Amino acid sequence: MDITGDAVAEPKPGRALKSARLLLRPLRVDDLAEMQRYAVDPAFWRWLPLPPLTAGSVAAFHAAKMAEADAPDRWLWAIEPLDLHRICGTIELRTQDAANRAADMGWGLDAAQQGKGYMTEAASLVLRFALGDAGFERVWAVAAVENEASWRVMERIGMRREGTLRHHADVRGVWRDDHLYAAVRGDALPARP
Repeated sequence: MDITGDAVAEPKPGRALKSARLLLRPLRVDDLAEMQRYAVDPAFWRWLPLPPLTAGSVAAFHAAKMAEADAPDRWLWAIEPLDLHRICGTIELRTQDAANRAADMGWGLDAAQQGKGYMTEAASLVLRFALGDAGFERVWAVAAVENEASWRVMERIGMRREGTLRHHADVRGVWRDDHLYAAVRGDALPARP
């Protein structure tokens, strides 16, 4: 089904997206060990409004995402650089308001792979898919005010800052302010990666 509830052809569109350097593909069972390796690093989870990640909590996340892989209202891609032949993160697109065709995006990347442009490339692919084939009118994302790397990704892919959400997330007992970014159908986006 698409975001309006109408039937769509199987398999679900957007199952795999590709650029010159990246393959965004469905999460697989054999991705768990790699996810556990990078996700337990505090540099990975520091901005997430979750308790510190452990191998067990990463396994639970992985199992939950595998179980909802065919849900019509969300997409989760493993980010696999073609030269690494292993995943280095995930990116997700979630329907937030089907009636108004609105979705949000969220992502996480192995700290050792940050600064290489992978997330900008992945987020650009997902945003173009969201505002194109997936049929969304509006896509938004948030990042901690202090997480400049993440909100700079949003800017590089053509999202615009709409404001700052004060005390938006409780991150391990500390209230965090988040910048809100969005793109809408018809916005001029940078060239395709």
